[in-house]
Amino acid sequence: MMRRTLLIFVMAASLGGCSWVSNYLAGDDNTTPPATLEDIKPAIDVKQAWDRKVGAVDKDNPVRLTPALCDGKLFAAGGEGGVYAFDAVSGKSLWKTKSKTVLSGGVGCGDDLVLAGTEKGLVLAYHAADGKLAWQAQVTSEVLAPPRVAAGMVVTRTIDGKVFGLAATDGSRRWVYDRSTPVLTLRGSGSVTITHGAVIAGFNSGKLAAMTLAEGKPIWEVSIAVPKGRSELERMVDIDSDPRVVGDHVFIATYQGRIASVALASGGIEWVRDMSSYAGIDVDDDHIYITDEQSNIWCLDQINGSVLWKQGKLHDRSLTAPTVFGDSVVVGDYDGYVHWLSKDSGAIVARKRSGSSAIMFAPLAGDGLLYVQSRGGALNAYRIPY
Repeated sequence: MMRRTLLIFVMAASLGGCSWVSNYLAGDDNTTPPATLEDIKPAIDVKQAWDRKVGAVDKDNPVRLTPALCDGKLFAAGGEGGVYAFDAVSGKSLWKTKSKTVLSGGVGCGDDLVLAGTEKGLVLAYHAADGKLAWQAQVTSEVLAPPRVAAGMVVTRTIDGKVFGLAATDGSRRWVYDRSTPVLTLRGSGSVTITHGAVIAGFNSGKLAAMTLAEGKPIWEVSIAVPKGRSELERMVDIDSDPRVVGDHVFIATYQGRIASVALASGGIEWVRDMSSYAGIDVDDDHIYITDEQSNIWCLDQINGSVLWKQGKLHDRSLTAPTVFGDSVVVGDYDGYVHWLSKDSGAIVARKRSGSSAIMFAPLAGDGLLYVQSRGGALNAYRIPY
């Protein structure tokens, strides 16, 4: 019961942005107000392609429901248990179904499946063609991140520090990778990344690990951030962002810790930079883009982590992780605004409002469109005409 109470406490903090937590740690009772949006003259012409509704998420339960794109279809989950399929370009509804339990992590797609997790520790697999339930599998605790699938294996991370490998055919358990979880953690967990026959996963202890996709055998494990301080709050170093892989390198960020480059083959740390992030990162071929805990956006060089630019005009707006989209980096905020930044300079070049409720997780880019889902259930697609 004690650990659950602490999770709820920190969950409430995360709803207002992680700056609340850092102010508390510093002994400051006065939170920094969100930046007021300045008028901008758009430098790019962003158009809304289509919009749909998928069901609102409970404002007191910041579950991770994000869309996924596979084979020209966009799949999304709503806070009321609905799972939806749309034509990715036109937004035409293809099918919808509803689970009998509350969804807490999703969606993932691949191998002709659409995947979601529930607060009761179920992994649900639907047929991508028609939305019919293919199978469900019980894991040990709540699934707060979208499951991933590749090479006949579904991989999901649970809130109690475990990673499960399930057979994509029937959901049978093939392996479990287990790591201890600290007493106090942020309510959330990053998805795993599957690459080169390996699963890359971050843990609430600040460790990053690689395991084989087929059997879950350890390949390497490395500490990205080491807990410091006397209190459990001060010692939180959760990895709640998704690992990003470019070539032979894995990039990862931790809360109250570091952003790091790690060798994919060996797990050796190539460089680190002190920077705290709960929202997460995105990458292109040469750069890393990161939203820090005060909602500043940074661009770093992948080779050595040096800072190329910083955008601070959106501070404390509870920004999502950045998403690379064409020549821009895009973030959403607590008030439903979507901001486009120049990849070259970080200047804000466009802004749209997708609704009045918070955008909690990073937009999704693909098929020439940018997809944004808000806590209120609005699902919007944007394009930049060329």
